[in-house]
Amino acid sequence: MKSVLTILFSFGLIFLQAQNFIDKNFAQYEDFNETTVVHVAAKSFEYASYIIPSNDEEEIALKEFVASVNSLDLIAVSDLEAAKSEYRRGVRILEAGYKELINIKDKASHYSFYIDSNDDIVYELVGIGNDENDFFVVSVTGEMKLDLIASIISKIDSDDFSPLAKLGEYDATQFELYPNPVNSSSKLTIEIPDGMIGGSGTVYDLSGSALEKFDITDVQHTLKINDLSPGTYVIGLAKDEISLKKQVVIVR
Repeated sequence: MKSVLTILFSFGLIFLQAQNFIDKNFAQYEDFNETTVVHVAAKSFEYASYIIPSNDEEEIALKEFVASVNSLDLIAVSDLEAAKSEYRRGVRILEAGYKELINIKDKASHYSFYIDSNDDIVYELVGIGNDENDFFVVSVTGEMKLDLIASIISKIDSDDFSPLAKLGEYDATQFELYPNPVNSSSKLTIEIPDGMIGGSGTVYDLSGSALEKFDITDVQHTLKINDLSPGTYVIGLAKDEISLKKQVVIVR
């Protein structure tokens, strides 16, 4: 499977398309000497969907995912003094119009992934991060199923796309809230990725204030919400330097 993905992401055909997050905010780095630029356009994904075999479930899932992608763009800049500030600038822009999928931080690096989505269909996945003085931003556009993104993208066998492997290490697609919206007299069920067991959960209002905390001891947690007024809240999961967030709407 990795060989098929490597062939796919070796295509360099460029076609006219709508602007993505990189085009709008970071295109100035394309001409830097220390920049790696990757562009895979719609036709490349269309061709690839025809040549991928359908011999098992993994290949069928790959074929379905590839057919749903319109473009993939990546800019990686080495030895950029402003790497940290550019990461923070990108996150501020994303927080204004995208949903946070996963945030990964350690002493030297910081990676964040955001999605523009409706229900379980993702129209753009944006990854942004810095590792000391290295900076990267990646955009994948299309009409993609959320549950396929992490498992497929993390299998790309290319050093240029190594930051995307973070999505596979901590499968944010396992983080589910239901029912959503939820009635204030009911209970909210939280499905939790295996890797987050041993961490903690927090309920936030939209201003970022923590309202309630709970320990994560299993892959499912039931939250009583009868003390919360109707409105929109954020459920956050955290363990070590990993955090996941999702919104939930409470109604009467």
